[in-house]
Amino acid sequence: MKRQLSILVTVVALLVVALWFGTINAQASQISGADAGHSVRNSGPTERLGPTQPVPPDFKPIDTPYNGGIVQDGSFEAGSPNPFWSESSTNFGTPLCTVAACGTGTGTGPRTGEWWAWFGGIATFEEGSVSQVLTIPSGANTLEFYLEQFVCDSASDYLEVTIDGNQLFLTDGGSTLCGQFGYTLQSVDISAYADGGSHTLEFHSEIFANNGNGTNFFVDDVAIIQQQGATPTPTQPAATATATPPTTSIQLGEMSSTSGSPMGGWLIGLLGLTLLGAGLAYQRRK
Repeated sequence: MKRQLSILVTVVALLVVALWFGTINAQASQISGADAGHSVRNSGPTERLGPTQPVPPDFKPIDTPYNGGIVQDGSFEAGSPNPFWSESSTNFGTPLCTVAACGTGTGTGPRTGEWWAWFGGIATFEEGSVSQVLTIPSGANTLEFYLEQFVCDSASDYLEVTIDGNQLFLTDGGSTLCGQFGYTLQSVDISAYADGGSHTLEFHSEIFANNGNGTNFFVDDVAIIQQQGATPTPTQPAATATATPPTTSIQLGEMSSTSGSPMGGWLIGLLGLTLLGAGLAYQRRK
């Protein structure tokens, strides 16, 4: 009887060890698969790295003032007589004004600083101009200036902008800007003159006082703008598929798995069952 009990205890012990070994092996396989998946996720998807096409180092935003200083003293702050602008006026000697010297004519006065160009401003004939000789390089395609014409008498009164005597801009005393308080930005295409040559830029006005009053044209902050082109559109790289960690699945009765094999433990368990069966058969024969 003692011998039978000893054999039974041995077989049960072997079976317990086999089951324990199989469980540990399966857990180790699952941990290994989880670690592999974690390392892939840490690397991150490539689309998070940003555009593959960098902005060129010499790129400038659209419509930034040209750095070559094409228009000298565009805000007229050098005063009068001005070293950069040629000035003329039938009644005043110059269109350039300060509030202290000219008042504001019920308008804004200067847009920036203390000086601005005031064309008209009298109830009689008045002709005035400011002009500057400058070099317009290639790519400097736009002339910009700020204009206010709050007081208007008649559509005969006008202000024009010319380059080399060719009219590129015109406003008159019948404009919708009449009666509008404050400056508005004006943009003029001068690409036909952006050839690296010398040109004469002129603001010229005539006032006729047809209705017994004057028209006021205020000009300030003149600049020539270089168009640098549109901002390049970054190209996004194709998304990279994230690696999926290997799946570990172990079911009772299977002899292997996709990420590890507890086969050794199950073999020991089967061996123990075989020994148990053999022992019982031996006892029956006795």
